[in-house]
This record gives sequence, C-alpha cells and structure tokens, in this order.
Amino acid sequence: MPSLTNRKNGLPVLPTKGTKANIVLRTSSKYYNTYMRLRTDDKTILDSILSLMGTNTNQIVVLGDTLEAISELSGYSTSTIKSSVSRLSKDKLILPTYQLTAEYIINPSFAYKGNEDAIWEFIQAVHYKGNTPREVLFIPEN
Repeated sequence: MPSLTNRKNGLPVLPTKGTKANIVLRTSSKYYNTYMRLRTDDKTILDSILSLMGTNTNQIVVLGDTLEAISELSGYSTSTIKSSVSRLSKDKLILPTYQLTAEYIINPSFAYKGNEDAIWEFIQAVHYKGNTPREVLFIPEN
C-alpha cells in the first residue's frame, strides 16, 4: 500500500511518475452517466486528471507541476481547471480528502487505475489517517 506520509502533493515532481496503468471506467455506474453529460471543458479536464491520477491510489493533487501538467494535457488555463475541479467535486466524480491542499481521490465508483483492492485500502487509510479500525478494514477476497 502507498505511504500516507509520502503522498504526492503537487509540488515540483515528475507529474507522470506512478501514473502508468489502464483506466477502467464503470460504464454501468450513475457517475458514468454524469460524466457523459459534462460540459466539454469539464470532460476534457477530467480526462487529463484521469491520466495523471496515481496508480493504485486514484489520488491527485491539483497544484504545482501537476496542475501545469493538467493544463498542458487539456489545453485549458489553470484558473479554468480550478473552476472545473470545483464542479467535478460537486458532481462527486472527484472527492476532496481535506487532508492535503487540493488533494482529491477520483471516485472509484466511476473510474479506477490499477488494483481496485489497493485503491480501497488507500482510501480507508486516508480516511482513518493510517489507523483503520479492524471492524472496517478492507480485506480483499482471495
């Protein structure tokens, strides 16, 4: 599982590091229908976010070099991206963690990249700040 103390924070880094994997979109989910109805700019920006979200975490911090990479991929300005991120958050396609500034987890009920079990473990660890109670601990089926 990824380290909670070393999460990518959008500061100067290689924004594509740890992002290589196939993206799975859940086409039967209500969030996919929301995605299909998005404005053109929001959809383009979300597609860029999906390509840069962390593998096995679905995490992204929309700041610094990562924000610049989203701008470069989508062709939109950083101010447009920030407005779009706010709308995408209201639609629950991306979920703020409230722990790092501008940190979001792409809703795994909409899309995920990597191992789905690892993503849910990461989300639990973030939610419980690394102290996930045993009664809610995600235990993957074998």
